[in-house]
Amino acid sequence: MLLIHRYEILASTNDEAKRLIGEGAAAHGTTVTADSQTGGRGRAGRVFVSPAGGLYMSVVIAGCQGDGGIDSPALLTVAAGVAVTRALEDALSIETGIKWVNDIIYKGKKVGGILAETYGGFAVVGIGLNLRTESLSPELPEAGSLLDVAGELKPYELAEVVRDRLLELCDNFDKPAVIGEYRRKSVLLGKPVTVFAGDNSCDAVAVGIGADGELIISLPDGTRQALTYGEVRVRQVL
Repeated sequence: MLLIHRYEILASTNDEAKRLIGEGAAAHGTTVTADSQTGGRGRAGRVFVSPAGGLYMSVVIAGCQGDGGIDSPALLTVAAGVAVTRALEDALSIETGIKWVNDIIYKGKKVGGILAETYGGFAVVGIGLNLRTESLSPELPEAGSLLDVAGELKPYELAEVVRDRLLELCDNFDKPAVIGEYRRKSVLLGKPVTVFAGDNSCDAVAVGIGADGELIISLPDGTRQALTYGEVRVRQVL
């Protein structure tokens, strides 16, 4: 039976998973959950607001087999995004989308995020999902919640479904199939976007998802680029 370590509060579930790895107390599928986090973080070291009322979890991945393999945190993030959307469909009977590269979208709002890291020969996949409207910060107007569909479902019950879908996907990893599903669930394709990379930004149109999960954009001069990092926001065209 796979072990879930449950806490009321942690600084970071990813950090706790890393601690378990460092002590030799973690194996493939070991999962850490918390009702809230005081030091949650997202990509590029950004703060991930983690108040009570959400699901915050990390899953330890020891290795993935199958066509292509998962050989980078970026590709694991793509795989985790697909796993989370599958879990939400199974547990809550809803369809959610993915905003490149790590945001889970429901009814046009961000309801979750993913942070994949490597540590000690393992991967740690951190997943945060907002389940309650009252926990939302007014400073994050783009954020939403799953309150209207979560009902009485307990966060740790949803955590089990998310973990199981992630492990199912990783244990028989089919890279082309996962990329294809990620592509179909993208909420960006065909939309005008602004791309932010470091101190630079540019306007473009999101036109595709590449074979390794990179975002393909078309620039105003017609040239195309493949983005492997950066931030993308949908641009309103008047």
